[in-house]
Amino acid sequence: MTFLSRFNTKTKTALKEQLTQQIRGCNAIIVVSGMYTLYSEWIDYEINEAIRMNKPIIAIKPWGNERVPLKIQNNATVLVGWNSASLISTIRNYAL
Repeated sequence: MTFLSRFNTKTKTALKEQLTQQIRGCNAIIVVSGMYTLYSEWIDYEINEAIRMNKPIIAIKPWGNERVPLKIQNNATVLVGWNSASLISTIRNYAL
């Protein structure tokens, strides 16, 4: 299954439109920095859209990751560790 097929789209343009609609309806976006290498094109798009819409960006640093991509470091409103208490607290602070 490809990234495009997960969203039931056939083109990048259609996927971008769907991602934009999802971001528009959110109070904040959550980015898992460990996924960046696989999906950097789409994560870049989501970060850019969140910035354009003035949405907070919550970045999660997975356990064991020593480095976070610069795109995420430079644009995240907050960077949290991979634990439920800090993530829940951050979501409450930024997304509710």
